[in-house]
Formats: sequence, C-alpha cells, structure tokens
Amino acid sequence: MNWILLFFTLELSITPNGTETLYNNRIDTEMFYNIIFSPEIILFNFLYITGDANIKMFNGNKAFNFNPVSLNSIFDIYIKNNGFILGYEHLCLHPIIPWNNILIKDQKFNKSYNKFYVRFSTKRNE
Repeated sequence: MNWILLFFTLELSITPNGTETLYNNRIDTEMFYNIIFSPEIILFNFLYITGDANIKMFNGNKAFNFNPVSLNSIFDIYIKNNGFILGYEHLCLHPIIPWNNILIKDQKFNKSYNKFYVRFSTKRNE
C-alpha cells in the first residue's frame, strides 16, 4: 500500500483559430496558446486531491510571446471506493488583463462555482 502518490500533467497547446469572450467582449484570435498544469495527489489509495491551472495566451502581434489573458483553475478533492466517488469541486476563472479600464465597468469576467457530488464509475481502479 502506498501512503502518498504524486502525479502531474503538463500540456502545451496551440489552436490555429479561436474565439474567446472576455468581459463580454468577443476576441477573434489567429493563434491561441494554452499552458495547463494538472497536479494530482493520492493519499492512502482512496483520497484524491487534484487541480488544474489553465493559462490562456493570445498572439496579438503575429509572433510567439507570453501574453497571458486569463487563468482558469479547478480544485477537486474526493474519496473513491469501489466505483463510488464522493467529492467537492471548485472552479474559478480570473482575468489577467485589466480590461476594466478599457471597457464598460459593469462587464466582468469572473466566474466560479462550488459543487458537491456523488458519482458512480465502472472504470477499473488504478
């Protein structure tokens, strides 16, 4: 029995064409980059703590640069036993660009939720 296991996933992606809505303002992009970091901790083979940090970047000047626009995060903690999963999830989306100075003050890009859930899965336990 393992007391603690630590895993992570790192994803780099490019989307040739895309659309993003930020502060109710549609942005058509010619190049869209993502960096996603997803750690996972497993304690005592039944308690899982996972997360996801997704940094979105746009290519505004036709050359690759680090121009972050938003950070989307998920935190998830759950107990898994014989296909039954009992958990809690928190999602939050945060802008990095201070568009409040440019656009109407009432338009915001902040979203979040808290979710408690019960799930049944037929996947094989790893």
